[in-house]
Amino acid sequence: MLDLAPPATVADPLNHTTTFGYDPKGNLKTITNALGKITNIDVNTQGQPITIKDPLNNQT
Repeated sequence: MLDLAPPATVADPLNHTTTFGYDPKGNLKTITNALGKITNIDVNTQGQPITIKDPLNNQT
């Protein structure tokens, strides 16, 4: 059976990992890079990203 769940972590060839955090609805909420720096994602009620804050708290 094919697993279509989004990845929780990915690793590059040097085994540096990036971790993805999801809310109970499956919306991407956080991305933690190999240095432990976190990007936060706020979503609307439809699950669409409305703000993204990088590890330095810059917002897009």
